[in-house]
This record gives sequence, C-alpha cells and structure tokens, in this order.
Amino acid sequence: MSDSKTERSAHVADTGRAGVILAAGRSGGFPTIEKALAPLDGTPLLAHATATLAPVVDELIVTCRADQRDAFAEVVGDDCRLVSQPAADHEPRAELQAGLEASRGGRRRLSVGEPAGRRSRAAC
Repeated sequence: MSDSKTERSAHVADTGRAGVILAAGRSGGFPTIEKALAPLDGTPLLAHATATLAPVVDELIVTCRADQRDAFAEVVGDDCRLVSQPAADHEPRAELQAGLEASRGGRRRLSVGEPAGRRSRAAC
C-alpha cells in the first residue's frame, strides 16, 4: 500500500481538507464479519472507501473501535490514521468528533464518508 500513498501525494494538491471515514459502528447487517472488511470484488469495503476519498483530501482518518484497529491497519497500511474512540460511544457524532480532534493542522474543511447503509453527514 505504500505505492498508493506515494501516488496519492504526487497527484493531490494542497486542498486544506481532511477526510474521515466513520467505521467504528457495529455492523448489524453483517453478523459474521466487520462491514468495513467485507469483500467487494475481492477487496475490503474499507479499501474501496479510502481509495475513493484519498485523492481529494490531504489527510485521511478512519475511526474504529479498539478491537477493529489491527484488522483495519492491515487494510489501510500507512495510507491513513486510525482513531479509536471510547468503547461506550460509537454514535456517528462521537466518531466525527474523534476524527475532527485527530485532524492535523486545524483543517477548516472536512469531508466525511460513512460505509453504505448509514446516513451520511458532511461538514464544511
């Protein structure tokens, strides 16, 4: 995945934006696998999400639970930062807050993506 990081930095202008993928929630519709790790055409959904968002942001953050961290790290490698939030609160607002707090450089614009099936919210 380090090649994609190099390609991303070579093709992206300084946008002043951070991208946050909200992935810490429980996957009720996927009882046997984390939704973010479910394969689509042989690639985890999380990898599709990061590949889609990475070209339009300077920084990419994925929110996760502590028990998801290792598996998510295998998918995203060094291409983005994983941010865990307190285990008791996995609501989208808490995930967004964790992503905002983790953003470097006081980003003034934030692009937010959620896995399919959750209501999307964007803050600019």
